Amino acid sequence: MADERSNTAQKQQAPGKPFTRGDPRINRKGRPRSFDKLRDLVQSMLSEPAKDKGGNSLEIDGHIATNIEVMLRQAMREPRLLQYLLEVAYGKMPQPVDITSAGKALVTDFTKLTLEQLETIAKGGDITDALRGQD
Repeated sequence: MADERSNTAQKQQAPGKPFTRGDPRINRKGRPRSFDKLRDLVQSMLSEPAKDKGGNSLEIDGHIATNIEVMLRQAMREPRLLQYLLEVAYGKMPQPVDITSAGKALVTDFTKLTLEQLETIAKGGDITDALRGQD
């Protein structure tokens, strides 16, 4: 019997019946292409000229607006959608990652540590506690 405190995981079999040779569930043709047809349909619908309630083409700034243009202009009025629109147009904003501890860089010169600090780190103690007071 394995030790209950062991951190090694036992292999778990996935639910269901495993694939066998010639299994009809195997998708040999790759992903379904019907999604490509749906994407093409939606893109063509969004690029059509937008119509008003009377069925007339909408004109914005001297040109006939498309459905996607009207949708984007409406989305610009929604504050919760502004970040999404900016990300679509210009890419995601860089997410800064703070790799400091209390404003100090985590990288330190270990040759300047005292023996006591090195022993604390070696015993698995908290590195930030060991480095406190280190400049």
